[in-house]
Amino acid sequence: MIIKIISSTQGQVARLKEHIERYQEDMKNLQSKEYVATDKAKKTDRQLRDAKDELSRLTLKECEAQGRRVNLEKQLESADLEISTLKVLYILWIEQSFDCETRRNMLHC
Repeated sequence: MIIKIISSTQGQVARLKEHIERYQEDMKNLQSKEYVATDKAKKTDRQLRDAKDELSRLTLKECEAQGRRVNLEKQLESADLEISTLKVLYILWIEQSFDCETRRNMLHC
């Protein structure tokens, strides 16, 4: 009887040891998966941070380019206005020259 109890107890201990070994193996697998997931999360966070930094840099660059474009447009408008003014002055000068030449010709006649 005692041998049966001892034998039964040894069988239970052996099964419990198997369960413990399986649980330990499962625990190792879960820890490994957790490590991989944590590593992936860190990499993703780093990539997100890098993407945000790049977006900020590009946004700043775009603002600077927009400012330069506006400045160049103002310079272009100013140059167009100056050209228009010079054309008018040139036409007036030609007309005055023509008038003076005409008066000179009339006086010599």
